[in-house]
This record gives sequence, C-alpha cells and structure tokens, in this order.
Amino acid sequence: MKQLHVKETRSARQLSLIMVLIVLFAGLILVSLLSLKYGTETISLKTIGESFTHYDVQDKLHQTVRYLRLPRLLGTLLVGALLALSGQLMQAVTRNPLADPSILGVTGGASLAVAITYGLGFNLGSPLRSVVAMLGSLLAIGLIVSMTGSRNKGINPIKMALAGTAMSGFFSSLSIAIGIQTKTSRNLSFWLAGGFSGTTFLDVRILLTILLVCLLVTWWISVEINLLSLGDEVASSLGGSLLKARYLGLLIMVVATGASVAIAGNIGFIGLCIPHIVRLILGDRFQGTFFVTCLTGGLLLSLADLVARTINPPFEIPIGAITAIIGAPFFILLARNYKGGR
Repeated sequence: MKQLHVKETRSARQLSLIMVLIVLFAGLILVSLLSLKYGTETISLKTIGESFTHYDVQDKLHQTVRYLRLPRLLGTLLVGALLALSGQLMQAVTRNPLADPSILGVTGGASLAVAITYGLGFNLGSPLRSVVAMLGSLLAIGLIVSMTGSRNKGINPIKMALAGTAMSGFFSSLSIAIGIQTKTSRNLSFWLAGGFSGTTFLDVRILLTILLVCLLVTWWISVEINLLSLGDEVASSLGGSLLKARYLGLLIMVVATGASVAIAGNIGFIGLCIPHIVRLILGDRFQGTFFVTCLTGGLLLSLADLVARTINPPFEIPIGAITAIIGAPFFILLARNYKGGR
C-alpha cells in the first residue's frame, strides 16, 4: 500500500509538472508574439513572419522586428530566468523565504559598481560591465552575510532581510550621488530603474551563455540544495556536502544577478515572487522546480516589459517600477505571515 501511494504521488507530481510546462510554453508563445507585435508602432503578424522568412533590408518594420524587438524579447526572457533562479537559490541556501537579490542589496551592490564606472567615465561594453556588476554583487552579499551571520546560530532570516533592505537603500543613494557629482545622473537614473531599451544580440549571447552555465551547475548541486531544506544536521547525515552547495549556490546567484544588472539595470522582486509561486503549485522539491522557476521568471518579466512599453505609448515606463508594483505587496504579505527565525 505504501509503495502504491508513493507511485500515485509521484504520478500526480509528474502530471502537475507536465500541465504547468504546457501552460508556461503557451504563455511564452503568446507573450512573445504580443511583444513582437506591439510597441510604439503596431506590426501585423504577417509582417512579423515575413521579417524572418523573407527579410527585406530596406523594410523598416522588418528591421524593427529583427534588431529591436527580438533581442529585447530574448533579453527579458533570459534576465527573468536568471533573476528567478537567483531568488530560488538564495532562499534555499539561506533558508530565508524573504530572500531576493534586490531586497538583500545584491542588485544594489551590482548597480553601485556599474555606477562607479559611469562616474569614472569608462564606457564599458557588455562583457566587462557584467564582470564589474558581478564583483559588486559579490561584495554586497559578503557584507550582508558577515553582518547578519554567526558561527553558532547561522544566518538570521529577518536580520538578513532588514540589513539587506538598509544596504540596498544605501547603495542606491551612493549611485545617485555619483550620478549627480559626475553629471551622469540622467542616464544613470534611467538605467537604475531597469529597462531593455537598446538590448543587442551581443547582450543576448552573454545572458544565454551565463544562464546555461548557471543551469548546469545548479543541476549538479541540486541534490545538496534540496537537502538543505531539511536542516544542516539532517543534510549532513544524508551525505550532503553543505559547503559545496552553499558556496556554489551563492556564486551562481552572484553571477546571475551581476549579469542581469549589467544588461538591464536594477530590476527587483522577480527573485522573490517567482520561487514562491512555483512552490505553491509544484511543492518544495528544488530538483523538480528550478527549471520551471526560470521559465516562469522569463514569462513574468517579458509580460512586465510588454506592459511597460504599451501602457502609455509612445512613452516607456521603467520596468523596475512595474515589477515593484507587483513585488512590494507580495513582500509585505510574506513578511507579515513569516513565523520562522533562528
């Protein structure tokens, strides 16, 4: 009877996963078509198709689809996936349901690092800017963990959220001050608010490479990450390598967040909301959900970008404002209902 119950549970879980994947892929196709169609100018589906099958270099609409809207769409999908994966890893590694790269100051650290390069007059390309942002993310997470952790009790989730929020505000203030002092505040402010205007295929290649590497390493440590939810003692007794899981998990988070900030600016709350939504539907098992988390993050961010471009044409709302409207109430609800702590 017990084996039969386990098989039924596994079958139900697999069926739920299949259904979720079908809905996600359908949503991705729909949002992709809408993103290619709508913007400052509405383009027909026929023209969109012809821009791929019978591309005319003289046709401005074909150029708009292939070199403006397509890389922008791919950028939103990839950044959304990276931010969602970062949030899920952060919540698993720290066992803190309130963890998110933006709330804990990691995106703020990356943004500050890039702002410093703006202030110094360096016009860095996407690859170097990504490296700088990753270093800023690494410094931020190092500061916050050292401020809120202890050898005996580990990391306190509430203290980490509070310290991260404070550091995020501090980093943002420094970035704005640098912009004002160096007279780059206008460009810097728009970039800090988050957006995908000007995304290129080089940016897409960088993001895709980083996402594939992050997914590969995440798959490699997924068993240990899954065991972390059981507690350190239980995970160690079951053969889990906690140090490897924690350090590699945080490293992936730093790399993914840094690359996202370098390309799209400071976009918050994707890493907070998406893992909770996926767990609500598919359960807590990390191994079976992190790929779905990436797909869901890409879908939500591409949808947010579509809203940002079309809600008040021809003007564009910073995408960070759209995600904040969704994520801030979500964070308040989680904080209100959170009963953990160490």
